[in-house]
Amino acid sequence: LGTLAVTDYTTGINQRHAIWALGQIGRKNSEALPLLRRVLTHRIDEARAQATKTLGDLRDAASEEAFLELLQEDKSVRVRFFAANALGRIRSKKAIDPLFELLRKNADEDPFLSHAAVVALHSIGDLDPVLARAASDNKAERLAAILILRRASSPQLTRFLNDPDLSLVTEVARAINDLPVDSGTPELAATAERVLGEPAASPDALTRRVINANFRLGGKQNAATLVRLATESRLSTAMRAEALAALNDWAEPGPRDRVNGFWRPLSSREPGLIRSVVQDSAAALLAGTEGELLPTTLKLLAKFQVEINDAEIASWALDEKRPAATRVESLRLLAVRKSPETSNVVAQFLKAQESPLKIAAWEELAKTEPPRAAHEIQSSGQAALSIDELQAAMRILASLKDGSGDRLIVEGLKIAASSDDPPPEWKFIRAVELDVIAAAETRNSEAMKPLLAAYRSRLDEATKTDPLAMFRAAQSGGNVARGEAIFRGHRRAQCLRCHKVNGYGGEAGPDISKVASRGNREFLLESLIDPHAKIAKGFGTVTLILNDGKVISGTIKSESKTEVVLTLPQGRAVTIKTDDIDERTDPKSPMPGVRDVLSKAELRDLVEFLSTLK
Repeated sequence: LGTLAVTDYTTGINQRHAIWALGQIGRKNSEALPLLRRVLTHRIDEARAQATKTLGDLRDAASEEAFLELLQEDKSVRVRFFAANALGRIRSKKAIDPLFELLRKNADEDPFLSHAAVVALHSIGDLDPVLARAASDNKAERLAAILILRRASSPQLTRFLNDPDLSLVTEVARAINDLPVDSGTPELAATAERVLGEPAASPDALTRRVINANFRLGGKQNAATLVRLATESRLSTAMRAEALAALNDWAEPGPRDRVNGFWRPLSSREPGLIRSVVQDSAAALLAGTEGELLPTTLKLLAKFQVEINDAEIASWALDEKRPAATRVESLRLLAVRKSPETSNVVAQFLKAQESPLKIAAWEELAKTEPPRAAHEIQSSGQAALSIDELQAAMRILASLKDGSGDRLIVEGLKIAASSDDPPPEWKFIRAVELDVIAAAETRNSEAMKPLLAAYRSRLDEATKTDPLAMFRAAQSGGNVARGEAIFRGHRRAQCLRCHKVNGYGGEAGPDISKVASRGNREFLLESLIDPHAKIAKGFGTVTLILNDGKVISGTIKSESKTEVVLTLPQGRAVTIKTDDIDERTDPKSPMPGVRDVLSKAELRDLVEFLSTLK
């Protein structure tokens, strides 16, 4: 074996197997080690690499000097990689400076080489020379020191929070928050001063963890820091929104980490502290959050019932130049405060053309004057209402416990239960059918019970000839934004894991960036309910039984009159002549139907989103 390992004329595979065999023998018999050491100077790069790896695995301290020479002088990157690993395994303190020199020369160009050096230095276990690199003028050295301290979960990581390079400070923040290193949380929270003082916006990854550190500490000063972050215009809108969200969640923190979702529960907090901070900062929050952030600020003020100038907020609500979301939240803030300005704003919103304003007025009336809410909605006439307004109307009317809103629900339920074409004034019935049924099931009055039974009977009868009958109410009337959120983040549906949209997503299923151009809404609904009905080319799984009894399964890549090309599960394509096929199954889609995963309302939103992909 020793001869095979070093002989030049030996083929590569025989040489490698000889080296590996000597390594196995060397685990119990040290006489094999000198034979392996001879290979460290072999002229073939891979022979040196495998010998270095094997001796490193055996923790051969006698090869220390040879490893050092290979690390510093060998021309092969692969050999230097295994030499770094080997020196780490034998914990060679002589290797500390050469390993840092390797990091300097590599300058993060080869990530594998940098990783090997970091792992080796961590394995050696001497942190004093690592900490000394905090003062190094070389970025690669300082990054390596941070990564070594991260692997050690060392509280000394905080030394690097003052690094001049924000990308390295971000790596420290990741280590402190994500591992976590709880002892470093106060110093990470204090890094907010640097984030706020930088002339340009700090990386979102750093800012997000600074926000979380202050949120977790939970002191009054930490809450005040979040207000400053929320109102700092140089930060990204996403980070300012996150600071506002942290303030909103302050009294009742969720059980998971705000950054990575790990289980890090916090106890409930007395709301007086955060209410005091928000009250003291109300003027700064209103002045410092603009555009899409302002509605969130108004929600925050309403939640903690902050004292404000009602007349100013009312003027915002009535300002037609402001976005509808801001005007709606202004009304809600006034309503929470039971301000006398509320009634005037409600009256003006009832006359508005914008749906969000009209709906907000109905919602406030439903809380304070249910009969008037029912009158305002039902007197509008369903033909004059938009789909969004009709859907909101059904939800609001169903909440009126005095039954004053039942008339419109019953009327809609009669149309939904009938198999006849709807009258003109109910042209949107299919888009609001789910909302009508939900409202009727909530109220469940005596007048509604037989109509609900008739509706269900109609669906049962239709299902005998139409497999989509139970779901046709989900073809229209959905919300695009909610549908996109379902597509990208629904915990059980997980659409994005298999399907790509505009270059982002998985590849197990077809790219659906232009799925709406392939068919109408019925096609989209059918694809979700019965994925086997129409299968995209290249994604249908079939099983072929050949004339000789052989069975082959795979997805159809292409097909002609004379042959079928299958892609096997291993990714290899095989061509089979049609004459050789005795029997074949119908194509099946690997996608599971979502009928048992999504509610009909969620399905409606998803169809609406998919209909925009053209």
